[in-house]
Amino acid sequence: MLEISYIGFLPMEVKIDNKNTFDILMKEDAQGLDEVVVIGYGTVKKRDLTGAVASVNAAKISAVPTSTASEALQGRIPGVVVSNANWSPGSTPNVMIRGKRSITASNDPLYVIDGVPVISDANTFSTGTLKNPALNPLTNINPNDIESIEILKDASATSIYGARGANGVVLVTTKQGKNGKPKVSIGAKYTLQQVTKKMDMLNAVQLAELGNEATDNAGEERNPVFAGLNNLSKLNTDWQDEIFRTAPMQNYDISVSGGNDKTTYFVSGNLLLQDGIIIGSDFGKGSFRINLGQQINKWLKTGVSVNLSYSRSNGVVTNSEGGFASSITSWALEMNPALPVRNESGDYIYENNLTTTNNVGNPVQDAYEAKNRNTSFRTLANAYLEWVPIKNLTFKTSIGVDYFYIKDQAFAPGEIKRAESNGGYASIGNRDGYNWVWENTVNYTNTFEKHTISALAGMTAQAFVSENS
Repeated sequence: MLEISYIGFLPMEVKIDNKNTFDILMKEDAQGLDEVVVIGYGTVKKRDLTGAVASVNAAKISAVPTSTASEALQGRIPGVVVSNANWSPGSTPNVMIRGKRSITASNDPLYVIDGVPVISDANTFSTGTLKNPALNPLTNINPNDIESIEILKDASATSIYGARGANGVVLVTTKQGKNGKPKVSIGAKYTLQQVTKKMDMLNAVQLAELGNEATDNAGEERNPVFAGLNNLSKLNTDWQDEIFRTAPMQNYDISVSGGNDKTTYFVSGNLLLQDGIIIGSDFGKGSFRINLGQQINKWLKTGVSVNLSYSRSNGVVTNSEGGFASSITSWALEMNPALPVRNESGDYIYENNLTTTNNVGNPVQDAYEAKNRNTSFRTLANAYLEWVPIKNLTFKTSIGVDYFYIKDQAFAPGEIKRAESNGGYASIGNRDGYNWVWENTVNYTNTFEKHTISALAGMTAQAFVSENS
């Protein structure tokens, strides 16, 4: 079968049947062209769209078992690169629209959630204590609460949002209640995560034979660590197996929506529990959302949206490589496979023994005893009032608040290799802040036979306050 698709037309499948030439007539996707796309401070039908805008709907977002909506964008939108440096539990992928635009400054796009620009720069959330996952806006939203995500990729982004949209804009629209009987939705997902491929390493005997051969060829004395091949054959530790595991991820959510001609509501809750594929790492998140809409009369409408989220993560050091390897993944590759995880007395093996100047510690002990914890709380809230004094003319005022609090904690006892130089360490970092946005717009849209005219004017005031300790 040959599958053919093209923008604006229905996809179709054609049987090959040993043919070399095909005459294909595709049907126009009229329904797709009539879909409404969000573009900044308004909406437009796909058939009338002129800018470079891509859209991902709710079905595609919820179809992928992910911890954040950012991961659901991977591979779905041309010109949008979704990547992650370590994929630790709870980490949010970096989203780049049409490549890097700066070497030193941030390349993060502007995130606009339900019409309110929120804090997007990952560096804003750093406490200076840990290298834990950034508090990306999409981390705090349940993917099942999202109705659609639109990506503004060209100059239209800066024409609407100014310099804030220089790296592109991600528009997130959450679900709203609809007129009708209450609708209850309950979802549960259980998935397993594992390493797709480990590094191929030598076992204890192979390493000893290679080491002895190297010293013999160099005319040097053999390393006593490699003596006794018969004993080494009985001692073989796969350090990658010791730190990696099959990790479950559980996702539970419930939502209730409905309404009547005057009032609509959407209420949801979500719980995510994710273990990391490396021992000692995990992530948990809980969120609650309520969206309310009220049609006061035929010319006045109001609404409010509130999203509360709390998360905590326990991390391991996988992104600290300086003059020498110091992440537990690197340590697992460098540790002597002839060493056990624990000695005969039950204590952890302290360090590697392959060199005299040794900077490699026991990765299993480090994963369990070096603590790196991050907890965060975030509130995204906005309210709006919409007034239609005459037909086709709409005044809208809205105010949004984005509040966050982050606490980072790090601890390592003096008994582990990582804390050898300072006899142990402990640190705590706190950061909190808020961003408020007040927007006022007036929009006129009218259709004359086959022609449509649209005009927009607006004013925005915004402030950001943050402090850390």
